[in-house]
Amino acid sequence: MIGLRGDGARIILMTPNPRSDANQRQRLAAYAQKMRGVAGAKGVVLVDVWQAYDDAVATPDNGIESYGDLLLDGTHPNAAGQALLETSESRALGSPASDLVAWIDVHRSHHAAERRDLGRDDALVDADNAV
Repeated sequence: MIGLRGDGARIILMTPNPRSDANQRQRLAAYAQKMRGVAGAKGVVLVDVWQAYDDAVATPDNGIESYGDLLLDGTHPNAAGQALLETSESRALGSPASDLVAWIDVHRSHHAAERRDLGRDDALVDADNAV
């Protein structure tokens, strides 16, 4: 990390999103916690997607009752989950969403390829309005 910092790179860590499966969620919760510790110890930006999903599920009357309401297949974000991820990125980076469009487009392209592999091409339709 020190070499990258010397080159002017901005190091950003991002927690995973929770999963619908309780066993996977438990293992990943420990991983997300360790990422928080590393980010704090190294003084790098953390995009805490896990916490954003937890907050969304815990907020009453927002239409999100479980992690399943934010996921396509128990793992990958649906349009609502993707919008939450993008909002988390914008807040953590201190940039308006418009400044993140290029990065988000790359991120979406990666996830679109995963969704095609899952037969889920329609999943990004509403996410385009999230930025």
